[in-house]
Amino acid sequence: MKILQLQDEPIEYLPYQVIQTGGRNEYGNRVVEEKRLPILLGKFTGLGADIDALIATSDLQGNIEEGGETFLLGEKLPAFLSMLLELEFPDLDRDRIGVLLCGDFYANLEKRGGLGDVKKVWQAFKQHFKWVLGVAGNHDDFGDKAELDAFKREKGIHLLHGQIKKIDDLDLGGIGGIIGPTDKSQRLSELDFLTMLKKLLLQHPDLLLLHQGPDVPTGALAGHAGIRATIESSAPSIIFCGHEHWDRPLAQLKNGSAVLNLDGRVVLLIGA
Repeated sequence: MKILQLQDEPIEYLPYQVIQTGGRNEYGNRVVEEKRLPILLGKFTGLGADIDALIATSDLQGNIEEGGETFLLGEKLPAFLSMLLELEFPDLDRDRIGVLLCGDFYANLEKRGGLGDVKKVWQAFKQHFKWVLGVAGNHDDFGDKAELDAFKREKGIHLLHGQIKKIDDLDLGGIGGIIGPTDKSQRLSELDFLTMLKKLLLQHPDLLLLHQGPDVPTGALAGHAGIRATIESSAPSIIFCGHEHWDRPLAQLKNGSAVLNLDGRVVLLIGA
């Protein structure tokens, strides 16, 4: 598999809202900032016979207010993308498009950060596309054990953590969370994370999804040095990740691995 091309300019934007850093002004009122989610177009080889395109995204930590209600950005994005595809790419069948999610889909307009349930985001994507596969971010929650187990049993939903799943002839791996204190939600020790990462890389997945990705020192792109070293000590791979925002989404590591950073953006990859 290979990413052949990624256009520099977005093909469309979706407006949304975030609460500014600090959250409130001197009068105690919340300060909301208007932002735009960029949607990029790329070309990809090796999708197989049963899938025509992939939608990949991460870190949609914003909200959309509609009809007096506030929704997670990721709840409204799938319908918007479906409409965009119908207008711009009418030959693409939504039942032949898979979705890849790299975590962090919770946000609210009262304060930045926090932890919240994101099952509705995944379910919204599944309503519009063939299947949804991804990993949890450090701000994502999926309910108690019973709710999580029920969610994992939903048709077309594939939440990964340390596994490889074969879907439509694609071997897709994933690791959720970030390296950090293990008493906090969605955190792993550095040893556990890097050991899990190495085990997955040795199985040569077609794509590997991470929430926390590698750094790229030559490009001054933020990430984790140990994750980069582990990837570079393995065979070349294709990594999708988020957590840290890169000004340019695509980079190459020393061993030839391609890394696509999805933080705060959507990438539509159409089979070439």
